Amino acid sequence: MITAESFFDRLSQETMSLVDDFYAADAEFKDPVVHLKGAVEIRAYYTRLYDTVKSVRFDHGAEFVKGDTIVLPWTMRLVAALGSGREVVVDGVSVMRRNAEGKVVYHRDYFDMGQFVYERVFLLGALVRYAKRVLAGPFVKRAV
Repeated sequence: MITAESFFDRLSQETMSLVDDFYAADAEFKDPVVHLKGAVEIRAYYTRLYDTVKSVRFDHGAEFVKGDTIVLPWTMRLVAALGSGREVVVDGVSVMRRNAEGKVVYHRDYFDMGQFVYERVFLLGALVRYAKRVLAGPFVKRAV
């Protein structure tokens, strides 16, 4: 059985076969962008993603396991193949559930689309950052 941390650390264009070792054939995957059903769709999704990536690295937090459920916080550091070449840093958490054979049958990623995409778009980014500051209002002390 491959661990979640090991899977994400080792996954690349050259190691897409790991998807079949990690996910059950009928696995479900959700994130803020897609909802996929089946390891075939998940593998195709990862393949497309890694086609557009120059480099990607995950820094993992402490993995929490209770029964068949895994919660894994992470920080993704990604450089797209096209674009500015600047590193995009996104914080998130994966919630996964394994079957009796140890394969993932459910995987849900939670992350801030603003941090990932919207804040990087000209003008829209400034509006999103402004909205976050306004919503935080008096509840958050500003760094001096």
